[in-house]
Amino acid sequence: MAHTIVSSTHPHITHVRFTDLLTQDDLHSDEALGLNAGRLTGVLLDVRTMKLDLPEGFTSGVQTSFFINPNLLHLAVVIESPLLRSVALMAAKMMKQRDKLSLHDTLESAETHLLALLHKQGL
Repeated sequence: MAHTIVSSTHPHITHVRFTDLLTQDDLHSDEALGLNAGRLTGVLLDVRTMKLDLPEGFTSGVQTSFFINPNLLHLAVVIESPLLRSVALMAAKMMKQRDKLSLHDTLESAETHLLALLHKQGL
C-alpha cells in the first residue's frame, strides 16, 4: 500500500498521505480511513508525493472505492500535479460525486474547507 494515516486535529477528519504508486488497496481503504465507523468523516488526502502512475483497472476500481462510501462527508485533496488534478476531476464527474471533492494547493486550505463543512453539519 502507498498510504499513511497522519494524525488529525479533528476527530471527524482523517488525514492520509498517498505516496509512491497508487494501488487498488489504497482505493479501497475505507476501514483504514475510518469510513466504516458509522459516522460522517472528512478525508484530507495529500497526493503531492504520489507517483504519476495509476493502477491497472483504475477507472473500474474508483467506482467501488472509498469515494462512494456513504460516511464520506467530503474528500479534500492537496494536489500539485495538473495531470492528477484532471484525473481527480474526471473520476469525480464519472461517479457523479463532484460535490464531494475539492482540490487544494495547501494542507491548510484543505483542512479549513473540511472544518467549515463539519461545522455546517454540527460536528
